[in-house]
Amino acid sequence: MKSKELIEKAIRLSGEPKVVELLEQFLRANMVIKDLKFDLARFIDKNSMYEHAKGIYHKDGYKYVTDHFVMVSVKSEYDPKYEDKIISPKGEIINDKFPNWKNLTDRIGILSEVRLQQSTQEICGIVRENEVIAKAVGKKLIFVINHEETLTYYRLREFSLYLSFLKAYPNAATYICDNQYLYANDGNNFFLSASEIYTSNHLDDYMVVHLQQYGNQFKNVA
Repeated sequence: MKSKELIEKAIRLSGEPKVVELLEQFLRANMVIKDLKFDLARFIDKNSMYEHAKGIYHKDGYKYVTDHFVMVSVKSEYDPKYEDKIISPKGEIINDKFPNWKNLTDRIGILSEVRLQQSTQEICGIVRENEVIAKAVGKKLIFVINHEETLTYYRLREFSLYLSFLKAYPNAATYICDNQYLYANDGNNFFLSASEIYTSNHLDDYMVVHLQQYGNQFKNVA
């Protein structure tokens, strides 16, 4: 078994979330593994009405994906022939124009940093546990962040993708932007997700998990 396979097996067998988190950070810092458990293709929306959302855009040494609800940018090597092109998972060129993501990020105003009290692995545990409960009672799952007395709502898919980004880039800082966006950035790579708007009647179809910030702390209060 190769060293990388041994490392990944050790991580999977570990039952302690904090041990997993520290081990992954150590391995990345020492260039033993890279982008563990992170696959940009997971962010592709094959069923989107937008053609550009069905592939990965390549520009200036970065890969971008957006479905107009979530946008992700990661620094990555790629074949030069893909420059300024959107490529499908099958390697086909998608003839569509990628949105002006810089215009979107330039419009972001106030950034309020949110510090996670639990580790990413612990938050993942909260997600998994509540997902099982929600499925058992026939409801969908959403996460609510109470930030400065303003509620922002995130669906399970978007919140899970955010957590997968944090796993891959553990040095990323998390922000709530303009009380509308969940934003994570490690200096090179970023994740951006718009919050969803729900009415009280709509929420009856959902199981809600409240993740509330206390000062500079972000904690589960469900």
